[in-house]
Amino acid sequence: MVGRPISPIAILASNWSVTKATKRKATTEDEPQLKRQRGGKGTDANTNPGQSTLESVIEDKSSSDESTVLSGHTSRADFEAKYLELKNLVKEAMAQFMPATEGLMIYQIPREVLLMHKAAGEPVTVGKSAAVSILDWYDLDQEVLLVMERPVPSMELLRFMDENCGLIAEDVAKIIMKQLVDAAIDIQAKGVFHRDIKAENIVIEFSSDGLRVRLIDFGCGCIWKKNIYSQFTGTLAHVPPEFQINWQYMAGPTTVWQLASLLSLLFEMLDGFRRFHTTGFLRNELRISSVWSKDCQDFLGKCLALEPEDRATLEEMQQHPWFKFLC
Repeated sequence: MVGRPISPIAILASNWSVTKATKRKATTEDEPQLKRQRGGKGTDANTNPGQSTLESVIEDKSSSDESTVLSGHTSRADFEAKYLELKNLVKEAMAQFMPATEGLMIYQIPREVLLMHKAAGEPVTVGKSAAVSILDWYDLDQEVLLVMERPVPSMELLRFMDENCGLIAEDVAKIIMKQLVDAAIDIQAKGVFHRDIKAENIVIEFSSDGLRVRLIDFGCGCIWKKNIYSQFTGTLAHVPPEFQINWQYMAGPTTVWQLASLLSLLFEMLDGFRRFHTTGFLRNELRISSVWSKDCQDFLGKCLALEPEDRATLEEMQQHPWFKFLC
């Protein structure tokens, strides 16, 4: 099936964001090859005045037992009647299509749509999962538009760090990391391997209950499997050492590496803007700082083990003493 550019549209209440991607053919394996650096333009969108609202979308999606999210739409006129495009977003990717079964129906859908649907469920559950929800999508000739939940109020983790001068206290980092570990375990149970967990793909949602971590951008993801992957799609600075050495990796150990290193977040959150890179870590150019608590140092040491079989599992991360006093 031919791939097309994907444009996500992020939505919450009356807030919608649109991102665009180009179609391309799917590879024979379950994952595409090395990830492009993200760039390009998408658009923010809002419901067209007098047209659809989030509530009506949810009502439409829940009116039958079968998911209408997976089936998608093909009419630009329908999209333009329902949504009003606003400002540009920095998000552009290539859509890869794959078959998906829903009841008696078989659809060819973008991989990202399927992964988001598996991770977050139907639109009626919007806001209830760590992964942002996919609400709608349009296959429009040379591009694909994704309509997604947009948590409000929220900001990307990188911006959150910037507003804290690049320094986040260990107790705050602990809250964020615990939620990320829980989220990774949850989407794993649903058969999803995000494969590109990093600061740019984390949104911090704010509420009276405190900070809440949300996972975005499943464009590099794939179906979680227990056996070995031989092609890497994600951020090269965050590739696990086993891929650099043997050109092979597995989902669980890779997710742990990304969560613990800055291949993911923790070094970045606890050490300001010193960027983690696997190569630098392997060369001992980056080390676990002794200024952090002993539990934090132990947590990082176990999760940054060079051999994947020696690395902590996601479940072991979840039970680590560093998280002892968190709910």
